[in-house]
Amino acid sequence: MTERIYNLVKNGKSEYVLLIPKSTNSYKDKYIDFAVKTFNDLLVKSTGVSLSVSTSAVGKFVSIGNTDELKRLNLINDFGKDGFAVKEINGNLYLFGESDYGAIWAIQEFFETTVDYKFYALNEFKISKRRTIDITGFNVSYTPSIQYRCCGFSIASDVEYATGLKGLIGTGTLLDGSRFWGAEKMWVHNHVQVYIQPTKYYKEHPEWFVLEKNSFEIDPNKMKAGRMQLCFSNIELRAEFAKNLIIQIEKQPQVKYFLIGHEDNDLFCSCENCKKAIDKLGTSGLHMDFINDIARRVESWRLKNAPDREIFVGGLAYELTTSFEAPVKIVNGEVVPIDDCVVAEKNVFMCFAPIFTPDHARAYSYELNKTLPKVLEKWKKVCNHFTVWLYYGSFRRNFEFVDGIYSIKENIDFYTNLGAKWFFLETPNEVGAFSFQAMTLYVLMCLQWNKNLDTDELIEEFGRNYYKVAWKYLKKYFKYCMDYFDKSRKRVQYLTGRPFLYGVCQRDTMPVGFWSLNAIYDLSLLLDQADKAIDNANYSSNLKEKMHDRIEIERLLLLHVQLEHFNHKLSDYDEMRTINTYPKEKILELCDRFERDVEKFGIRKINGDGTAMETIQGWRERAITTPRFWENRMLLHNQIFNSLDKD
Repeated sequence: MTERIYNLVKNGKSEYVLLIPKSTNSYKDKYIDFAVKTFNDLLVKSTGVSLSVSTSAVGKFVSIGNTDELKRLNLINDFGKDGFAVKEINGNLYLFGESDYGAIWAIQEFFETTVDYKFYALNEFKISKRRTIDITGFNVSYTPSIQYRCCGFSIASDVEYATGLKGLIGTGTLLDGSRFWGAEKMWVHNHVQVYIQPTKYYKEHPEWFVLEKNSFEIDPNKMKAGRMQLCFSNIELRAEFAKNLIIQIEKQPQVKYFLIGHEDNDLFCSCENCKKAIDKLGTSGLHMDFINDIARRVESWRLKNAPDREIFVGGLAYELTTSFEAPVKIVNGEVVPIDDCVVAEKNVFMCFAPIFTPDHARAYSYELNKTLPKVLEKWKKVCNHFTVWLYYGSFRRNFEFVDGIYSIKENIDFYTNLGAKWFFLETPNEVGAFSFQAMTLYVLMCLQWNKNLDTDELIEEFGRNYYKVAWKYLKKYFKYCMDYFDKSRKRVQYLTGRPFLYGVCQRDTMPVGFWSLNAIYDLSLLLDQADKAIDNANYSSNLKEKMHDRIEIERLLLLHVQLEHFNHKLSDYDEMRTINTYPKEKILELCDRFERDVEKFGIRKINGDGTAMETIQGWRERAITTPRFWENRMLLHNQIFNSLDKD
């Protein structure tokens, strides 16, 4: 008997409809609406066909999400929390997953498999044209390496961009607008104040707070966020904290993770009870005891009021604070918890944030970074559930090259083996903030999805599709920078006897002398060749303009280096001979070009402080007001010859 063939689309036509769940609640509807839009957008791009939407199974259908037809099949979901499956059963196609995002990832996999679809960046994807799509026997399931995947690159703050790369938005915003870890309008460093607001509680309960002198106006109506901490041993505070947290949990029934760790500082309470606890447990131990207490109160509420929900309460193992080192001790050569009260409850997670990593551009196997895995291995003795907040170079320093793309795979592999459920990488956040920003984002998100992929292959695939004919030169540009940094690191270490820690998180700029004019010339020439290749390509005018913009964004690095590092305050000829610097007119010309790009690409900041326009104005003033002896001498030289000509 001949096997029956099932075609979703045949000769440019389809008999199928999109079957969706009957509406259950507004936030889940947003995921289904997005999935439907994604499916039809991709189907139209490939075949020109769009399917109608129905909540009733009539005729042939493509089931999206947890429909009644899917429930009848009683399929086993054995592919993980953010995994998915795509299955053809009796001629119908089912796309689903356990998480709300599951159907969206299933749709992307389906089109990647059938029509060679691939998303690379905003406004850059590939998809093949088809008149027929065969779904016979389609059966694929997959579990991502990391359950929750996101990145701090501002270019990934767009819903289409983030989901195109199979991730969350920004610092963990979900598609329905809620945050990955709970409270609305919450930034990671101010979560304590979401639950215990100083303006509400300080006047009646000053003993609940630790304040840094001269950092607050004690008037609770004027108290500023940031430089405060809570008394973690106070029982009344714990009860009020848990009560307010549960209010937030009730407001956000779709959220699983609630971060309740301390503020972004190293303050710690010195009351008598806290002192006793710290003497016994250490500061991180008291912090862990506090989190466990809150978690137990939340779990008691959950069992009575929401037994079907998963709710996790989290702390922050943050290197800037007193909670980074795990609360453990050595007994007979073995690392053990310092006390039973610091062992995490089952509904507790820890967010690991090693901001003071010696070099964020290097992998953890790098000699100076090797202490970090040891710290986290100790945390494994008290907690089994982790999220990770990492850094990529300096988030204060824009428009630099960061040579850390090859460290991403090793570090993701380390954290997944440790059991990390969520991965976030903080970076410079402006558009074009560092060279190959879009490429680095693509590699990062692909490796979070599948840590077994090859970095070089990802780079090559992205480059060919994103830079097109210009990739020949951008590839040389990338390799030139990688080689330049490798040699510079070795040179600095040879000359100083110390390793050059390029990827320090809060360094504002590269040191003077790091970049040479020869390197600037070589790299500029490669970008000029890339622009020429685009001009000579058989592209439409719109595509040429888009490609030139991508080259211009990469050129921001070179413009920034020249303006920041070759615009020195020199006053005599001896200085000029030892330090390269540009004449005033050259600097002003570069400032004009940089300003045009800032306005064109919507760039707000260049370094940690001040706006982009303020920084550019500073460059102009430096060039105009700083005496340059050799310029004055050339001016005098020209005046003499001009007067001779007149005579």
